[in-house]
Amino acid sequence: GVLEPTELLPVILNMVEAQQLCLTEEHATQFVDIFDAEGNGVITKGEFANFVRFMMIMAFMQTEDGRQAEEKMKLAQSQEAVEDLLRMLEQDRKAIHKIVPLLPPDVYAEMTSDNFVMSCHTRFAELDKERKGMLRPR
Repeated sequence: GVLEPTELLPVILNMVEAQQLCLTEEHATQFVDIFDAEGNGVITKGEFANFVRFMMIMAFMQTEDGRQAEEKMKLAQSQEAVEDLLRMLEQDRKAIHKIVPLLPPDVYAEMTSDNFVMSCHTRFAELDKERKGMLRPR
């Protein structure tokens, strides 16, 4: 057996009823396009399991637990990205010029501003108590 897009719509609506989503037959057709691994325009029994998994994940992501999981995932990805950037810098400290443009626009604007450079120079002068033009680790 297979499910045509028109047959899939009631299944989808039943599965997401608690979410009160507005789904149309066009949405059902789009779901078929996504999950129709065989490319025959219908959802087969084998393809249906992945479709149901997707719907369950989407429903879960709408819950408070799902939102918390998404935040944890974003944080983990962010931490991984920072670690990747740090590894790049460890291998080549000049790589900072490759990293700065990857920053969020507001951070990029701040880090490339004249005020930022002046602030760094001022702070360096405050830390260079011996006025030798260098800083040493303690």
